[in-house]
Amino acid sequence: MINSRSIKKYLYVAYYIKITAWPKLWSDIKFVSGKESKPFLNIFYDVIKESFRTGVSFQEYVYYQWYSKNKAERDEYITMSQIYEYQLEKNPKELREYVSNKKIFMKKYSEYIGREWYDLYDENILNRLSNELSNKGKVVLKNSNGRAGDSIKVVDLATLSINQLIRIIKKNNYDLLEEYVYQHREMSKLSPDSLNTIRVITYNNNNKIKIIGSIIRIGCGGETDNLTTGGIACQINQDTGIIDRSGISFDIKKSNITTHPVTGVKLIGFKIPYWEEILSICIRAAKKQPSLKSLGWDVAVTEKGPILIESNHDWGARLWQMSSGKGLKKYLYD
Repeated sequence: MINSRSIKKYLYVAYYIKITAWPKLWSDIKFVSGKESKPFLNIFYDVIKESFRTGVSFQEYVYYQWYSKNKAERDEYITMSQIYEYQLEKNPKELREYVSNKKIFMKKYSEYIGREWYDLYDENILNRLSNELSNKGKVVLKNSNGRAGDSIKVVDLATLSINQLIRIIKKNNYDLLEEYVYQHREMSKLSPDSLNTIRVITYNNNNKIKIIGSIIRIGCGGETDNLTTGGIACQINQDTGIIDRSGISFDIKKSNITTHPVTGVKLIGFKIPYWEEILSICIRAAKKQPSLKSLGWDVAVTEKGPILIESNHDWGARLWQMSSGKGLKKYLYD
């Protein structure tokens, strides 16, 4: 007889079948097969077996390098299905809009935002603000419910008329305009074309805030720093604010990245400016909505100090664990 737990496992595997980018997975397994001298079909069989056993997604198996890890090492990881269940428990659905909706987030955490923003609830607001906006130079257009940098566009208002701006907004369904954030000169050394942000993961236990992870995301020639758009990520030592491990990428052929591939900056040993202030702003922000217990804060560093870009109720355990090179499940339950 199939119990509810077994049904869930089948549902998760079915979901992974649906969302997997199969050409990439085949390419990655083929690469691993050659690298590890293991038969392609043996690796794929292990992917499916472990997905049923642990809830790991097919791509996570490759990203976490489970093909070279034993059962005990694999069980140290929190998998996609497990982190989903964990975040369902820690972050009630009815409160998630405080961080998932960027407009609500900007209002709720206004003291930590550090930039002007405009709610584009209709095109007439742009006409009313035309004089004010003309002095802004670069601005950022977003969808308030967008994710992973897939709905962000940077435009220079010096090169656009208001009518041209309105057309861009309507075509892409943007409903939020933000002042462009100019990052600290040290952060620009890593990658000047993207806003390179720090992900700080907090856990709120009766308003006692514990930081369980800190990672920097760095762009590689594009306007965003997300790994899904070609960026890289590195673990940051929480005590020192210094990158202490080589970078990782969603391109598994690029492993142990010690030097930025575009700027040539050495990653290990790089010191993040305003580190204590970064931790402080996240701790204070995490106390504003205590019922959202587990959050991932994205922080930008300007010449004046850190500001919050956004917060995530479904922060990715993948980025956290990949950058550490090991499973970190135990830190969620300490």
